[in-house]
Order: sequence, then structure tokens, then C-alpha cells
Amino acid sequence: MVEYQRRLWSHFTDRYPVCKNILNEYELNSWVNRRKEYNPVWISASYLFDHSDKQDQLVKDFVGLIDAYHPEQVFLASSNQLNKQRAVLHVTQQFTRSGYEPIDILDEQLFHGEAELLTAVRAKLDEKLRVNKPVQWSEMGFFGTALMRQQSGLSFDRAANPDKRVAGIDLFNPPMIVRRDIALATDQIEAAVHKERPAFIFGPAGCGKSVVITERIKNLVESANYAPSFRILVTTFNKELIKALHAWLKSILDPEFCSTPGKNGFDYTEYEFYFRDSTQANIVLMHFDILPTRIGRLNGSVMNESVRTHIIEGIIEEIWTEIEHEGLRIENPERILNVDFVRDEYDRVFYGQWLRDEAAYLDGARPGRPTLVRNQGPRRLAWRCISRLHQCVTTAGRTPFINKRMLFREQLENGDHNDLFTHIFVDEFQDCTASDFQIFYRLLTDPNHLVVAGDLAQALHLGRSASFPRLPDSHQRNIERKELKGSYRLPFRISEALLELSGRIYDKRKLCGDSHDVRMLNPYKGSPPGARPIIIWAPTVDELANKTCAAIERYRVYGIDRVKVMETDNYFSTALNRMLDINVGADSVLRFKGLECTCVVWSTRVQVLNDEEAEEFVYTILTRTSGILIVALCPETRDIYKPILNTFDRNRLIFWDGVSWNRFKDFCVDRELHDDYEPQTEFDEESILA
Repeated sequence: MVEYQRRLWSHFTDRYPVCKNILNEYELNSWVNRRKEYNPVWISASYLFDHSDKQDQLVKDFVGLIDAYHPEQVFLASSNQLNKQRAVLHVTQQFTRSGYEPIDILDEQLFHGEAELLTAVRAKLDEKLRVNKPVQWSEMGFFGTALMRQQSGLSFDRAANPDKRVAGIDLFNPPMIVRRDIALATDQIEAAVHKERPAFIFGPAGCGKSVVITERIKNLVESANYAPSFRILVTTFNKELIKALHAWLKSILDPEFCSTPGKNGFDYTEYEFYFRDSTQANIVLMHFDILPTRIGRLNGSVMNESVRTHIIEGIIEEIWTEIEHEGLRIENPERILNVDFVRDEYDRVFYGQWLRDEAAYLDGARPGRPTLVRNQGPRRLAWRCISRLHQCVTTAGRTPFINKRMLFREQLENGDHNDLFTHIFVDEFQDCTASDFQIFYRLLTDPNHLVVAGDLAQALHLGRSASFPRLPDSHQRNIERKELKGSYRLPFRISEALLELSGRIYDKRKLCGDSHDVRMLNPYKGSPPGARPIIIWAPTVDELANKTCAAIERYRVYGIDRVKVMETDNYFSTALNRMLDINVGADSVLRFKGLECTCVVWSTRVQVLNDEEAEEFVYTILTRTSGILIVALCPETRDIYKPILNTFDRNRLIFWDGVSWNRFKDFCVDRELHDDYEPQTEFDEESILA
């Protein structure tokens, strides 16, 4: 039967291709086997209740199956015989008591009349007997019923709201502020179990990676009864995330055995926890960029990035002159002689891959970077740029952060600061280069105690250069890989709208050979339903702010308490702040990644930091919301965003008005759009909830 069903499904999807996206799994097990969880669920049972001597037990077991899976629909079928009709109807009555109602009764024969081909075959076989009786499709036929789970309606007190405005409705999971109130899913619980193995936790935006990190730390310290010998480092590249992780740990660790003296350091970059009877900090949370200063004591002024950009521009100008003077012939030198390439090559290859001398660089691997043939002219030209940059920044009075990391790694390789921590937990690991991981390995007493979590689709600092680097062979074979599936935070409709964008990022990672370490966004049925992304266009920033404010006010029913405008657009943000009575702030996604907000506004007027990673930047911006998402378009919308807008599923978008729809069509010239689409311009509570 299993093999027969597999073949039937193949033929079915050939005829109905739209169904090919439906996941099918086939197993030969007892029908009461409940090893897996699925969502949503339909259950179909054919001829199951025909065994009258076992009917009571079958019904009991089947009701247990219904209670376990809570299916949306149930289909029961049997032969069209009186005793079997009664059996199906008896089971149907049991389900109506469990919140299901019949939506259809099938009591007609699906196939009836003469089976002409079969009659002809039999007639030929029975020529000698002269049997002319036709074969009929009337052998009792079928009887069945379909049931649907009753849904609870939403009731609003119109008397208390005469203007028909809904005061508020919470359709979302609790915001991840009070960590102890978060109930973990099965895969999160499994990923949070401490093991004596290096662990790699990954999954799409909103799947709860940071929650798992804190739960895993809690399980670790509780398993050792808050051992005073522990020295645990928790690090990430986001200062605000450090602050959130500290608050979550504080809420779930036992205050009887663990205390914190409060904030240490400055600007939310370092926190500490002390276990009972301990004379040292047992858990230290530090922003990654302060490791060289706090541990390596590499203090001193930091070079502003704009200063480094100015230095790179000067170097490029010098090298252009040298190329002309030397008569060098290099194909497309402009792809190398630009600020973005030189800066990223220095950060991701010179430091990131630790290719710091000419021979190593000219012959070394540069994963995720534009192709430069080894030991050929373009690679030599790139070396000229980055080696000169290194010389300039190391002789300047101020030191870039990346160079402080270089000096810190050199200290570690010289034997300083080794084995400082018993365990290291890294959140947002996609921001870490191979060199950064070498720092972790030397800080650790045992590489088995490294736990990292992240999402390569959100690799903003490193783009396609990001990967999970190899451990020493003995530890590499021991790595525990834990995938978290689905987004529990990102609203379902927004996930659907961003599927193609997520797929494009996945395809890029596939080209780098690490698609197994990244997952496409998975619209999870258990996530908040939410509204579809709202597309708003206006000719001026002030008018755009007016429309955006109106949309936010209309959707306040979703409990919006904060608005983030990204990328940083201070003028737009200030205009919104004047109109709204809730907190509005402009922020960079580099500062806000790993966090969430009830309302995210993507200002397409502002260019992202790196054009090569535009898709990753936009994807990360759009997945920061736990409520509503607004895409703000205007004449200043950057051209680089138009291909990304093309990826949005138009059937999963809301257009604020007719002009927003028409302008969006102008941006999406590469995609077939229906001209008869009429966007909704008058909103009420029912349409919002739909």
C-alpha cells in the first residue's frame, strides 16, 4: 500500500503541479505510531472501523490520535453497507464531542454504471459460455464523512468601542523580554542539552537560537551545581544583544547560587556573574571587539572607519598612477581598485584567513571572495593594495578594531592568555572569521567546550566569506550539529512573502559549498499569523511619514509599542516621532541584528553598507519584526533594492493605496503582475485580521 500510494502521488502531482510543494513522507508503521510532529495535519482513515469486534478499541485509539495531533480535518471512508455506515457515523459522533463538526457526508456511489472495457474482456473470455451480463460498478460503493475542527471566533465589545476600533488583541507569542516565560519547543530543548562536544546550532531568523544559548548555559551550570571552577565566556558582535543575553540569564539562573554585581565596563559591552563561594567571575559576557582591550590590554585610540576609508582612497589613487606609469595590463583593474574590495579583502582575507605575507596571500584560498587566479596579475595587484593599507594603519596613531584583533591573536600565539575559559558560547557566529575562531580555540582549555549559534543567511560582516571553520580533526568529527526549524517570532505572512529572497541567499551559499549550514526561511504554522508586509510609496519624505504613521495607527491593534527605522534614516525617523506617541528610533541593522521589534520600517532611501551583501542586509532588516513590517518606497529608493523587491510574493503583500501599487509595479518590471489587481484602500478590523 505504501508503494502504491507513492506511485499514485507521483501521477497526481503530474496532473496537478501546484501540489508538488506538499511534503510527503511514507512509513510502514502501526497507525497509532506518534513519533513525529506535523503541522498542519489532516487525517484520513479508510476501512479502519470495519472490524466490528474491535470497534470500541479502534475508536478509543483513534480519538487518542486526534487528541495528539489536533488535525484541521478528518476524513473517514468505508463501504456503503448499512453496518459500516453505522460504524462511521458512530465514530463521527465521538469526534463532534471533541470539537469537530461534519462538513460533508458522502453516501452516493462514486463509480456506477457499466464497466465497458471490463465487460468486453469478460465477454471475450466467456465466448463459449455466451455470458452477456455486463459488469457493473455497483458493488456497494463507498460511504464517508469529512469533519473539520471548529475554530473559536474573535469577539469584540462594540458597545465599549462605538467607533468600531478594536482596543487591542495579542495574536503574537510573548515578546522575548522575560526569558523565564518562554516555553521551548522540542528541537530547542534538544539543542539546549549540554554535551561534552563542540556544538553548532543553526536555523532561520526567529527560530530561537539566542534562547537556546541561554538555556544551554543554564543546563551546563546546573549540571555542575554552579561549580566555582567554571569560567564561561559569552560573546557576540552586537552590544544590545549582549545586554539582552545578560537580562535573560539573570532571569533564569538561580539567585541562590549566582549573583551579578551589575554592569561592568561601559556601553553594555561587559557583564559578569559570580557563583557562590567563587573568587572570580564565572560567567563573563563581552562584546567581541573588547576582547583585545579587556583581555589583551590593547588599549589606545581606535581609528574611525571614515579615516580608514580615506586612507584606502589615497592608496587606490596612488596605485592607479603606478599602473599607468608601469604600463601594467590587468583586466578590469577597477574591480580591485575600489574601497569596498580593498577593505573587505583586508578584513576577510588578510586577517580573516590569516594570509599575512605575500607568498601565503598569492597562493592561498579566499573562500567567498571574488575570484583572483593564484599568482596572477589581479591577485598581485590586490596584494599591493592590502599590504600598503596594513603599513599605513600600523604606523598611524590610531588603530582600527581589526588590527587590535590581529595583535590579540599574535599575543595568544605567543602563549599569552591561553586557556582562560572553560567554556565559550558565541551568538551570531556568522560574523566570525577563521582567525576569530583561532582566538576562541586558544582562549579555551578544551575545544569540546565551544558552542556557537547563528544563521549564515544573516552574514552582514562577512557575506559569502562566512562559514563554520574546521576544528582540529579529532574534534571536527565530534561536532554536534543542531538545526532549529521554523520561525517562532517572525509572523507567518511575512515569512511567506520573503521565501524567494531567502532562497536566493541559500543559492549563493550553495555556490560556496556550505548550503548544509544555512536554511531557507520556513513559514512555521505555530508562528504568529500577523499582517502581510505593507508597501507604502510617497513622493516626499514628509508625505511618506504621514502615510506610514497612518498605517502604524491602523495596525496598533497588534500591540505595537516600538518602531525601528532601518537602515538609519534620521530625517524619516524624526518625522515619524513627531506624529506618534510611541517610541520611534532609527538604527543600523549591524547594531540591531539578533534582536526584534514590534514594528520595523525599511527605509529604501538609505544604502546598505556593502552592495555585495545587499540581499543579506535587507533579509536581516525585514526579519527583525515580531509584529508588522512596512516597506517605505519613494523616488529616492536605491536601484540596488529593485531586484530584491522583485523577489517579494505579491500575493503576500498589502499595498496601502493605489499609487503604492502602481509605483511598486514600476519597481518590479522583471515580474509578471496582474493589472486587474485592486489594492484595498479602506481598512477595518476584519480585513486587518484576515
